[in-house]
Amino acid sequence: MTEIITIPNPDLEVLAGNRSRWTCAGHRRHGFHHLHRIARYSIGLRAARVMPLENAADLGIANLPAMRDLTSLP
Repeated sequence: MTEIITIPNPDLEVLAGNRSRWTCAGHRRHGFHHLHRIARYSIGLRAARVMPLENAADLGIANLPAMRDLTSLP
């Protein structure tokens, strides 16, 4: 069985002054643009730990005939 590696959820990190991470410099732009997702008018449940994702883009997908047809459309 493969062990799943998790890290603490950075969205739940509380910084100095009891401030959440999305309101701090360096994260403020992302927080402002995604405020509708961060501060909804409902109960938001988030996991205490999350799985980090790796950026492993397959650039060979551009060579597939179906993708060429799709991207050639106006």
